[in-house]
Amino acid sequence: RSIEFIQKLDVDRDVSGISNWRDRIAETHQVDRTIGIENQGKSTYLLVSVNRQARGINLCAELHQTGKLPEPIDVESERRGIFCEFQSKDSDISQLMKEPLSQLLKEAEELLDNCHTFTLEIFLPWQHLNERVHEWEIFDVLGDSSRLSDEYAFIVRSLDRALNSKLKRDLAEKLQCLSDCIDQTSILSNFIELRDLDCKELFEITSLINLSLGKLGVKLAVGLPTIQEKRNEMLKALVKSSIPIALWVHETDTQVNCCQILQEFDNLLIAKNLKRFCELAKEIRSKRVIGNPIYHLGMLCDCPERMPTLSNQSNVSRARIPGN
Repeated sequence: RSIEFIQKLDVDRDVSGISNWRDRIAETHQVDRTIGIENQGKSTYLLVSVNRQARGINLCAELHQTGKLPEPIDVESERRGIFCEFQSKDSDISQLMKEPLSQLLKEAEELLDNCHTFTLEIFLPWQHLNERVHEWEIFDVLGDSSRLSDEYAFIVRSLDRALNSKLKRDLAEKLQCLSDCIDQTSILSNFIELRDLDCKELFEITSLINLSLGKLGVKLAVGLPTIQEKRNEMLKALVKSSIPIALWVHETDTQVNCCQILQEFDNLLIAKNLKRFCELAKEIRSKRVIGNPIYHLGMLCDCPERMPTLSNQSNVSRARIPGN
């Protein structure tokens, strides 16, 4: 009952310590360890970290299931993850992802309990937070090419926040503030709303984000700056701010106006979705249909309750270089 109570308070909290204690007691008294436990509300997440290095990317994954310890996805015995080497200095990471990501997803699927699925959380370094992740290609169950968003519900998270202790602590504080106001009707007033990214105003915008101590999210009705230097400045500001949620669009239909986009954002930012990011991910996936104003949604959605265990590059498998 204690585990059930904790899960009702916070469905994503790791209760493995109490679960282990419960299992020992159940074994001692020879009773079913599942007595009194409801499976409703259990969440499963696959955390995939994409760590860019000098010669390529290090791709690691681990499965987080409510009430269980995180389980690394071992592609080979005694090894974790996959290292993908760049073919050139200008290599696009999306071109390297198809085969190794598909392999990790397949391994994770085999670890799931019956009738369960997982929400995918992809950790990217700040330089790649504007990746069009929904368009990444993977292999489906029959080996055909498919878009990631057609197969899985996912959110994008910050790898830098997972690596940096200060950013992680700041994120935890901001998320607590978000939790405190999540059931209030004024929750959207805690989000910065930007309808224009005129480059001459970018300094004021990034300053606003960096100083937004009382704000919990950012809604960008337009995409990030097209000029790389300006875009990098904006992405850095978002990560440093420790704001848990930022939403934008990679591109928009000329017939879609800012008000339509902001309304779609508001439809996502409801209590049910903010309490459980698996619900948010499912809702986002449902919006990825041609004609929807936020079909090409970009995002940063962070929760410090789940963080990846990042491996060393020397202890990963080497992927076949695509095309070789």
